[in-house]
Amino acid sequence: MRRFHGEWVSGVMEKLKLPEDQPIEAKMVSKSIERAQRQVESQNFEIRKNVLKYDEVMNTQRESIYQWRKSILEGSASEDLIEDWIGSAMAGVVEFEFSSDVSKSAWDWDALKRELDQFYPTKIDSSKFDGSYDVEDVIDFTIDEAMARFGEREEELGSDVLKRVEKSVMLSVIDNKWREHLSEMDYLRAGIGLRAMGQRDPLTEYQREGFDMFAELVDSVKRDAVRYLFHVEVSQPKIQPQRLQAVQTGNTNSKKPASSDKIGRNDPCPCGSGKKYKRCHGAAA
Repeated sequence: MRRFHGEWVSGVMEKLKLPEDQPIEAKMVSKSIERAQRQVESQNFEIRKNVLKYDEVMNTQRESIYQWRKSILEGSASEDLIEDWIGSAMAGVVEFEFSSDVSKSAWDWDALKRELDQFYPTKIDSSKFDGSYDVEDVIDFTIDEAMARFGEREEELGSDVLKRVEKSVMLSVIDNKWREHLSEMDYLRAGIGLRAMGQRDPLTEYQREGFDMFAELVDSVKRDAVRYLFHVEVSQPKIQPQRLQAVQTGNTNSKKPASSDKIGRNDPCPCGSGKKYKRCHGAAA
C-alpha cells in the first residue's frame, strides 16, 4: 500500500480517525489492498520471467559445451570433432586472409602461409592451383594438407597415444575458454541494463551479444585445440636406475650386536663372522 495510493489511504485513515490497532473493514480500502497485491505479484512474476529469459541464454550455451565434453569423455565422437575442428580452423584462416572484399590479384599468399605455419609447415602458394579457382578451392587444399599432416602425427605418436593427447588437449582448452567466457558473460549481464538508456531492449541486446561472444568462444576453442595438437610433444618418462643401498655384512633382519660394554673387545663377534669383536662390528662402533 505504500507503493500504490499510499497518500490516499493515509488521508482516509486520518479523516476517519481510526485507532492504529483497529482492523480495517472498509470495502474500499480492502479492494485497494487487493489491487495493490495483484500489481505487486504481477511485477514480481515479470521480473522472474525476465530472469529466466536471461538464464535461457546461458543454459543453451552450457548445453553445447557439456555435449562437447560428454562426447570427448566417452570417446564417442572425438575423431569426428577433430576433423570438424581442423576444417573449421583452416577455413577460418583462409576466409580471414582472402576475404570477399579482396580481389584475387591482391591475395597475400605470404600472409596466408605465415598463419598456416602456426598450425603446421605448409607448402601452399599460388603455384598449387591451376586455371580458375576460388576461396573454396584454397580452403579444400588447406584442409587436405592439414589432415595429411595430422595423419603423420598419428604415425609419429601412435594411435593410442594420440587419442589420449586429443582428449587431454581438447578438454583443457574447452574448460579454460569456458571459464573465461563465464566471466565475460557476467560482466555483460552486469551492465546490460544501461542499454535501455539508448532506447534498446536490454534482453535483446544480451541475447545478441551473448550469441556473438559464444560464436567467438567456439572458434577460439577450435583454433587453439588444433594448434596445440599439431605442436604438442609427448615425453616418455625415463626409468631411473634403482638405487643400490649399502648392506651390512651378515643378516640384515637381525638386531644390531650388543653394545661394547657387554661384549669384550677380544670376544668373538656375535654376527658369526669368526672375527674378534674389535676387528668386526666393534671397529665400527
